[in-house]
Amino acid sequence: MENTQSTKPTIPPFFNAVEPEKTTLREWIWLAVIILIAAFLRLWRIDQNGTGNSYYAACVRSMLMNWHNFFFVSFDPAGFVTVDKPPVSLWIQTAFAKLLGYRGFILILPQVLEGIGALALVYHLVRRRFGPWAALFSALLVAISPVSVAVDRYNNTDACLVLVLLFAAWAFLKAVETGSRPVLYLALILVGVGFNTKMMAAFVALPAFYLTYFTGAPFPWFKRLWTLFVGTIILLVVALSWPLAVDLTPPEQRPFVGSTQDNSMVSLSLGWNGFQRLLALGRRGFPRRPGFPNNRAAAIPNPATPAPGGSTTPQGNLASTSSPHNPMGPATQGAGPATQGLGRRGGGFMGSGTPGPLRLADKIMAGQVTWFMPLALLGFGSASRRSPWTWPLSPLHQNLVFWLAWLLTYAMVFSFMRGAMHPYYLVLMVPAFASLTGIGVGALWLDFQGGKKFLIPGLLLTAAWQAHIVFQYPDWRPQILPLLLLGAALSVAGLYSGSIPPDKAPAFREWIPSSLALGLCSLFLCPVFWALTPILGSGQPVEADPDLLSGPRGAGAFRGFEMNLDTAKLLGFLRAHRQGEQYLVVAQNSQLVAPIIIQTGEPAIAIGGFMGGDPIVTANQFARMVQEGRFRYMLLPDPNPNQGRPGPGNGRNFGGNAGGFGGFGFGRGGAQADIAKWVREHGKPVDPSLWKPALPPAPAAPQTQAGGQGFPGNFRGRGGLANLQLYDLRPDKG
Repeated sequence: MENTQSTKPTIPPFFNAVEPEKTTLREWIWLAVIILIAAFLRLWRIDQNGTGNSYYAACVRSMLMNWHNFFFVSFDPAGFVTVDKPPVSLWIQTAFAKLLGYRGFILILPQVLEGIGALALVYHLVRRRFGPWAALFSALLVAISPVSVAVDRYNNTDACLVLVLLFAAWAFLKAVETGSRPVLYLALILVGVGFNTKMMAAFVALPAFYLTYFTGAPFPWFKRLWTLFVGTIILLVVALSWPLAVDLTPPEQRPFVGSTQDNSMVSLSLGWNGFQRLLALGRRGFPRRPGFPNNRAAAIPNPATPAPGGSTTPQGNLASTSSPHNPMGPATQGAGPATQGLGRRGGGFMGSGTPGPLRLADKIMAGQVTWFMPLALLGFGSASRRSPWTWPLSPLHQNLVFWLAWLLTYAMVFSFMRGAMHPYYLVLMVPAFASLTGIGVGALWLDFQGGKKFLIPGLLLTAAWQAHIVFQYPDWRPQILPLLLLGAALSVAGLYSGSIPPDKAPAFREWIPSSLALGLCSLFLCPVFWALTPILGSGQPVEADPDLLSGPRGAGAFRGFEMNLDTAKLLGFLRAHRQGEQYLVVAQNSQLVAPIIIQTGEPAIAIGGFMGGDPIVTANQFARMVQEGRFRYMLLPDPNPNQGRPGPGNGRNFGGNAGGFGGFGFGRGGAQADIAKWVREHGKPVDPSLWKPALPPAPAAPQTQAGGQGFPGNFRGRGGLANLQLYDLRPDKG
């Protein structure tokens, strides 16, 4: 009788759903290689990103100056207005800058380390229950995930939030398995730290945490509910500790809370960084972010133009201006500029698609993270059947439920968000996607060895999904699609040979492991290429997109909020003419003064906060500041930017009554419009030859994606000063 045992292939235990005993040397080597790949992708050509997001880079420069600015995350050295984020990530960046020096690489280094730390935590969490190879595969997916590479190369707060949530996930899963209440409370404390990293974005993960604890903790259901209730109280205390500390500080002793209408950090947490961003609530709910597009907003009539020293606004008399931290005294109440539409794509004008169930299938969104989605979902089903379901859930099913709930919760929120949405937000889905894919591929492989062929349709569906994403980029179809489809076809053919009886084709079965490896390598081709686009592309992207290789992507030029101003000549003029004024220069939004703060640390201020619509001062108060000699010069949009030179004009579209570029005033009316009007009536334009660098002719206006008009005018090009005018508000001083 023929010995069929010899015809069986030698297949290594590629994945095992067991608690591993000891890390082998080979495993350490593979993990080190994956970490080196991650570090390479995050550090190669990192200098091209400069200081990253100038808004946060200026904040770190200001925070380095004193503890007051550090605690309140002041955007400017004068402590005039805060940034619109909580402090944890920015505190870490400031600590690095204090120890290693303030420069672009040091500002981005914490995010690089946080990204590598997230990779290590995903590896550890998956390895505990699903073995070393599933863990290594998941870690590799984190390393090459396009959105992770882009985010970790930047100085936004998202990389820090991912790491904090993964630490919380580690504690939560430990608490579920052991029933330890102190560890559960530690997990919720870490989520509270996450809230102070990016506010309500951290709370989106809570349904996954609570569901896992309730279905898996070894307690009666009433005790589980009580433990979660106590833990939630601890969570809220930690989460709200810093916002309440800010709000309880007298307004005259701290900066104005940026991106709010009421000078409240709690309002910022629940409004612009919370329900407003999720639901796009307008004036009937939380106030829409000042200066942000809103087709439904009606124009607010302009109050009478104030004269210096007078008070014609509804706010009444001027408040005290004695405080150095809040030069305007107590915050005044008033509506910011009303806004009008800017050709939004249903709330997704940042290139994030239209809110709805198919949003994550949009070509920009899909290319950030979803490359292995079919394998992840099929693999979940396969892994969940490897052991019987019990109540409470077994540790294996606890982990599966946790990762799936994390993924689905963030997917639903990001799919239906009607407020401002950026593709890089999807980095919060990476840990769940990577873990489910690593676990799922291992489970499908084990099923394949047992005679179940779900691995083959999983590979085919994943290849088809990737082909769908690539097909939307005509310039790259010929280079990528043949390799992807050929590799997938050969892999499936090799795996299918495993169903041939051994006595008929024994040699075919020896190809099975190689066929799987070929299929996985072909599926890694697209995400690796996408991960290289923010490295090799133009600009300072915080997303992955092949269009970056051929120039900035229309409205995506706004993606990093960076603005590179050639300020050398401007600074020389301002310093030469400064005669004891407290502030070097004033503008309506942060993007105009951020480069000055980054380069010099001088007290340049944004009178309207980030977007230029914060009601920090009224026009009366502004006039009083000028009279008191607090500042002399202000940057505003030039209403006639192309007089005497070629190039498209945008003064009418991006100047306007709301301050335009200087205030990101997309609509008309409000305090910033009154300030801009007063400046143009009472100030004297400074000869551009005295402070503007020589500029080439303006290029043609960039085209945007279909469905969106983008941001009018010139946001980043031509030195950034072409369409601005400097006004001398005290021309009598000579």
